[in-house]
Amino acid sequence: MKRWQDVQELLDAGIDVYTTVNVQHLESLNDIVGRITSIRVWETVPNRVFDLADEVTLVNLPPEELLDRLREGKVYLPQQAEHTVRNFFRKGNLIALRELALGAGITLVADMLAARQFAITNLVMLYLLGVIFAAVRLGRGPGVMLSFLSVAAFDFFFVPPELSFSVADTQYLLTFIVMLLTSLTISHLTSSLRREARITSQRERRTGAMSR
Repeated sequence: MKRWQDVQELLDAGIDVYTTVNVQHLESLNDIVGRITSIRVWETVPNRVFDLADEVTLVNLPPEELLDRLREGKVYLPQQAEHTVRNFFRKGNLIALRELALGAGITLVADMLAARQFAITNLVMLYLLGVIFAAVRLGRGPGVMLSFLSVAAFDFFFVPPELSFSVADTQYLLTFIVMLLTSLTISHLTSSLRREARITSQRERRTGAMSR
């Protein structure tokens, strides 16, 4: 998806659109991707365009398989593919991006489930993105802590009766459990990919130093 405006124009004309987008191009994840890969992605798609999708399919491709496709020229031209494998699409980055895509998929599912229960789904999305950010930037411990604190804050400020930890409608108890389990899973996956990407990057640097 190079020009998301084209998608908007087609939808406005009543034309169905089938397209693909890489996780690093989602606007809300741009900063996280930059911190993981140390590379700034300038072409981004606003989340409001992504949210228009009636159906989303997550393509979970193992890093080794994607690297093979790149080397075989199935994604880019050979010269461009060689450059991307040495830079953005290093194995450590691919592992991190894959886990980030899984986390984004879990967030989307949680958002869709929340939409059926109450009308403040944007808060849930921000809550989960905050957990991802904390886990990527600060590590697993702060991510777990933020998971519990965010659920408590959500209950206190937005669930009737407001400004109280009491819950008038028991359906919210299930919501809290789903939110907490989802955020803990995201925190674990994100911190694991952060550690694995760091180890892979260090291994690549050692291998590069030995080859010289």
